[in-house]
Amino acid sequence: ANEASAAQFNQAVADYEAQRTQVAEARARYEAEMEAHRQAQAAYDAAYARWQADVAACRAGDHARCSASAPAAPK
Repeated sequence: ANEASAAQFNQAVADYEAQRTQVAEARARYEAEMEAHRQAQAAYDAAYARWQADVAACRAGDHARCSASAPAAPK
């Protein structure tokens, strides 16, 4: 009975460690995806700010800065 209990405990510890590893890997993937999203959003925000400045300059008479469309939103 003691050996069976020890084996059950060892299996439970192994299962717990495997689950911790899976959670850590999932969290790392999530963090990488969030960082990619933050970078894409920052690039879009910068492009949009440049477009807004171009629109303001165009409306003020600097027709060399006139553009046809706004930047595409990030995915």
